Amino acid sequence: MFGLLSRKVKPPPELVRTTREAIMQLEQSSSGSEPPAKVSEELSRNLSSMKLLLYGEPDQRPNPEAASELAREVWKSDVLRLLLTHLPLLDFECRKDVSQVFSNLLRRQQHGEHETVKWLEENRDVLFILLRGYETPQLALNYGIMLRECARHERLATLLLPTAEDQQFYALFTYIESPYFDVASDAFASLKDLLTKHKSVVAAFLAEHHDLFFQHYHKLVCPAARTNTASLAVPASQRAPGGPWSSAWLSWGGVSGGRPTARPAAASAAHVRASRP
Repeated sequence: MFGLLSRKVKPPPELVRTTREAIMQLEQSSSGSEPPAKVSEELSRNLSSMKLLLYGEPDQRPNPEAASELAREVWKSDVLRLLLTHLPLLDFECRKDVSQVFSNLLRRQQHGEHETVKWLEENRDVLFILLRGYETPQLALNYGIMLRECARHERLATLLLPTAEDQQFYALFTYIESPYFDVASDAFASLKDLLTKHKSVVAAFLAEHHDLFFQHYHKLVCPAARTNTASLAVPASQRAPGGPWSSAWLSWGGVSGGRPTARPAAASAAHVRASRP
């Protein structure tokens, strides 16, 4: 099955099993000494092999049977949750590989069903592992890419929006005020996707949670109302018009040419109120 690849690759069941074992070994050593180099090397090779099976090589398409088998093994195991939870223990290249493997699995269909979307629906807490990734600046971009991949799917975007019982979504408003420009910008991009990709879902959400949502929104677009002043520590050059703290960015009224269209915050709020049933 794997003879056409340029290098030998473990069968998918073994690949997933040894990846899980390597992560568990990293976890056990995280509170003590450095993990054995061979463990990190094996995990790196495994992630590279997963990417090879899913994406193929530059001059060769992936083997559909091998890719499907790997996907099934990942869905059957808890290895995806382990990889996302223990992303801080991985090196830079491994983190990139995890992001690419996750994105491929999320888009992959089995018998017309997005199986990874279904798995995430059944394991909603994994979505919030991605969202809380902004709390670690050096990992924020990796987690942010995967979070926005999830936001492309209406079923997952719906799960990320807040409910009366779960308000974790509003942490994004705090991350947007991060003193780290790249973290704040990425968090804003995720918030924008969640609020603009699936308009009917968001309209229903705003109709039910309008007041609480705009309490958080108002703190972002009205500096005098903010309780978090972390953005003031950012150099002025990064807070210039067009940056993630400007009202033009935060008061998106639509998208024109791929960029937010400036609309005064008060006008945006009035527009939403007027459109409510």
